[in-house]
Amino acid sequence: MTEPILVIHGVNNHDFPPFQKQVDQLQQILGQGKRLVPVYWGDLGGQSTDLADCLPAFSDGEWHVRADEGASPSLSPQAVRALVARAGPQLDNAQRADLVSGQVQPDSLVRGAPGVQPHAVRDAVADELGTTQVLQHIDDPETLAIVGRAIDAVLRDLPHGDAAPTVASPAGEFAVGGGYAVRGGDAPGEVEAVDTRALLDPVKRIAGHVLHGIDEALGRFVGNQLGRLNQDVRARLAVPISATLGDIMSYQRQPDQAQKRLRDALAQCGPDWGTQNKPISVVAHSLGGVIAFDAAVKPASEDKRLWIRSFLTFGSQAAFFHIVDPRRPELATYRRDTPVKLPPSIGRWTNLWDPMDLLAFTAGTVFRLADGSQPTDIAVQDTATELVDEKGWAHSIYWESDELASALRKTLAS
Repeated sequence: MTEPILVIHGVNNHDFPPFQKQVDQLQQILGQGKRLVPVYWGDLGGQSTDLADCLPAFSDGEWHVRADEGASPSLSPQAVRALVARAGPQLDNAQRADLVSGQVQPDSLVRGAPGVQPHAVRDAVADELGTTQVLQHIDDPETLAIVGRAIDAVLRDLPHGDAAPTVASPAGEFAVGGGYAVRGGDAPGEVEAVDTRALLDPVKRIAGHVLHGIDEALGRFVGNQLGRLNQDVRARLAVPISATLGDIMSYQRQPDQAQKRLRDALAQCGPDWGTQNKPISVVAHSLGGVIAFDAAVKPASEDKRLWIRSFLTFGSQAAFFHIVDPRRPELATYRRDTPVKLPPSIGRWTNLWDPMDLLAFTAGTVFRLADGSQPTDIAVQDTATELVDEKGWAHSIYWESDELASALRKTLAS
């Protein structure tokens, strides 16, 4: 009879057909001398179809949650600097104010008016920069120059009517609107009164409006960039990670349900498979490796113990789970430089791990097999193209890797 080999899927596999397709691909690699038997437990895992209901959503420049439909975006200075600050020396607001005000030309109508000092725009910009979200973190001179040219354009278009009216006095001294007057009339006894405080106020007001208008636009742009980036990461990784946690919690709560799927699959293979007299080979991904590991070292009862002749895991977490939650009393607690000896129910063990896979762990440091040897850890070297194809989720990258194909032939073909 053809020897059966159990293949157990990992987390976030809640649909049987894709898993069956992966098993079929491995069967082609291994050939017809062995029979791969899929063990499906995904319907026992955590629910992930409605996870979006507990995640914040980003739209129209704002974050929204069900409890607060009007949540407004909040930009931290660190996030803004990460996007707009240059790598070299950073400017202070005084230097930024110089760069902005340097673009306001001397022949600007307001700046050239009597009684208005050349530093009026510079002082106004310096006062307002500290209240901006984005502009106070920008170090690019040309961007700051554009802001200055925008202020200059508005000041040039300011009508003469913003100046105070002409007021005559026989004494030749004038007090207009709480300001002061200067002589400038052409005819004897006439002067042109200019309220310099009234001129300074428009300069500050206009500079502030322009600065904050541009800052609001930049803040919305930066917020949208951060929001889209955050939401893109969530879309790519949040659901797989959340589904992973759901499967782990479901298994930890009722491990015997998943282990029963192993026993059900063995029962279909014929009598005694998976016993001490007839150990079986197991290929397991991710949490599937933990399920098989626990069935071999910590069964619900001795008659349910799974005996594994050759164990091939990839992207799996048995060592991590044992360190965090020791399988006592069957196994000793792990201590550094003191590997944990496994029972003879696991004969050989080859473990594949990917450096880019956050859910993959090595086994050889933590465990020793019953004969004193250590599990063989093999690093999977994925390519940048593979990572792009998997959208950065390296946990599923093993199924078509050369390392898995080689390990299948080497450890299971004999």
